[in-house]
Amino acid sequence: MCDVNLKGTLCACNAVAPAMKSRGDVRIVNMASGASLSGRSNYLVYSAVKAGVVNLTRALAAALAPHGVNVNSLAPGNTETPINENVRTQAEYAPIREAIRARTPSSRLFSDPAEIASGAAFLASDEARAMHGAVLVMDEGVLAGY
Repeated sequence: MCDVNLKGTLCACNAVAPAMKSRGDVRIVNMASGASLSGRSNYLVYSAVKAGVVNLTRALAAALAPHGVNVNSLAPGNTETPINENVRTQAEYAPIREAIRARTPSSRLFSDPAEIASGAAFLASDEARAMHGAVLVMDEGVLAGY
């Protein structure tokens, strides 16, 4: 998990940073998670690693902002993807769905992936030019209810 989520993010940013610095007016969007902003005992390592992505994003933002590179992160919550289809659809996962429902203020337990992609597109757009080191949370209000 550390290799893929944290080291992978760092290596990708290091690979593109020199070209981005020379070009300027460019964006990096790192994938964090709602779990990166709250301690989740059932996602101990994942929460810690994604918190590392958030702080890496902030550090890179400070280092690259003078070169016209915006670095921000997106923190989705539960998103409707193939990896969680069993949780969303199978009867034996009803207790997990109920636990998600109990901590989700919105009426949707899982966000639409297209909406999460729209958040990434916003962070990559000129409209986000003033954002450096920010975390865009898209979690159906879960963090608002903590």
